[in-house]
Amino acid sequence: MVNTERDLPELTFEAFDKVDLSSNIYKWIHFEGRSNADEMRKMFQKIKKHNESVEPVHQIKTSMELEQVMFPELETIVNCPDYVFLSKDWSRSKGLTCKETCVDVYSKKVKPGAVAICAWGEDGAAGKTADGDVISIPAFLQPHVIDTVGCGDTFVGSVTAALSSGKSLSDAIQFGCRVAGAKCAIQGFKDLKRFGSILEDSSAGS
Repeated sequence: MVNTERDLPELTFEAFDKVDLSSNIYKWIHFEGRSNADEMRKMFQKIKKHNESVEPVHQIKTSMELEQVMFPELETIVNCPDYVFLSKDWSRSKGLTCKETCVDVYSKKVKPGAVAICAWGEDGAAGKTADGDVISIPAFLQPHVIDTVGCGDTFVGSVTAALSSGKSLSDAIQFGCRVAGAKCAIQGFKDLKRFGSILEDSSAGS
């Protein structure tokens, strides 16, 4: 994930098309939903075409985060990625009042086999596939909140890392809530690196 100055141009398909997906370097590509929905659609199509031409072991998982309500056009591409992350603000802008309702609604909008995941701050997070049950995980609340900047990104990064390592959806969301909760209790991100070894240890024992 790259944090940049606000005046940096949005990623174009022309730039993305230079990425060699056949290099087997890429296992998972995550997109933050921005104003370039039409360009992102082309990027997803490029990845889909790649996935259709290779063995499952070389296919690339995709995810997209819908966070900022100022980009309503992103609603038109929720059926493109394998995982759709929805923020509390985005959900409320659609008239949805809780994380469980959000994933139930969006599990019907994503493509077949895809997953809708919604983080709801102090109320934890939920996830659902079209044919599955709603998975609801409580937040790991901290007695002393120090710094909440980046908690949403921390959650998304932790969930994708857990899923990429083979964890179940329930375990991945729980891990994401745990790491995001820990983030609230520390300044910055430096101390979060210890959760990488925790994930590796748990994967080795599974």
